[in-house]
Amino acid sequence: MIKSKLGRLLLVLIYVCFVYELYLNITNSPKKALLNKAFEKSRESSRQDREPNGNKFEFKTDFNCDIQKRDIDYTRKRILESNLEGDPYPHLIIENIFTTDVYVCILRYLKEMRSKKGLKKISPKMSPKEIEIAQRSYNDLNMIPHLNRLEEKYGINKKAKSFLKDLAVILNDAGVQQAWLHKFSGPLSSRRPKFDRRSRILSRQLLTIDGSSYAILPHTDTVDKLVTILIYLPEVTDLQHQNLGTLLLRKMNTSANIQVSGKQRADWKEFHVVKQAPFKPNVALAFSACDESWHAVREVGKMKEPRISLQTFIMKNDEAKVKIKEKVGPCSST
Repeated sequence: MIKSKLGRLLLVLIYVCFVYELYLNITNSPKKALLNKAFEKSRESSRQDREPNGNKFEFKTDFNCDIQKRDIDYTRKRILESNLEGDPYPHLIIENIFTTDVYVCILRYLKEMRSKKGLKKISPKMSPKEIEIAQRSYNDLNMIPHLNRLEEKYGINKKAKSFLKDLAVILNDAGVQQAWLHKFSGPLSSRRPKFDRRSRILSRQLLTIDGSSYAILPHTDTVDKLVTILIYLPEVTDLQHQNLGTLLLRKMNTSANIQVSGKQRADWKEFHVVKQAPFKPNVALAFSACDESWHAVREVGKMKEPRISLQTFIMKNDEAKVKIKEKVGPCSST
């Protein structure tokens, strides 16, 4: 009787194993394997559409350039995870500040702007300040007239205008703004009066196109700028670009009191270069204006194409009727 029961149990087990084996054969059939292979190929193709080929970014004509929430979250995370450097004053250098998807789309819509037709001609009689103005085109991405001006100068289409307007959404995001303020809480807390994180703020995004002979003399930025962010937008990493990054400076005589205000500039002979930000694709330099946040750009010289960057400023949205005289403080990192 016991042997009979064991025999039946064994038959049941054999039957279960047979059914399971049959199931595996069906799911791993050549047709199923072919479908899996096709899916992997499609996924790989999609990834390649968004990633650089060597040191050059490529994209397909049907690539989707809509700004997604994940693009905003990515940039905020890149800021928060970056390491604050202290020499010569607190600053950040962040690689891949935008997702590859977003950067590919930036390059796609900047192609028409990589010509010199939108910049004014210069003459030997111009002062350094006049050359700076003539060889720089500021275009506020939050202002329709400025986007229309880009259309007139460079012939960009409606899709390009729409994308550039949407690009500002990333840097206008409250979470992204607060991430920048968090990283520069040290210099901001040393201002007088002390900066209140609960203050209303706004951000401006200026698409900046610089031509040959452009230069900007040493300056520290004005007190109304809480954080300055410079995002470099070249197509490739090129040896020609190595001298285009912003220079971070220190005074030769650290006890010297160099008096400049507003948009005034200092003289090169008063400073030496501590560091140069790398002018590479999708790299951001950020700092908060303080007593010694001296920076500059040497004369660019001849270039194949303009130097394009996205300048973002986090600023106080102060609507108070009585303006309080504010001052930047020491360049503390804590």
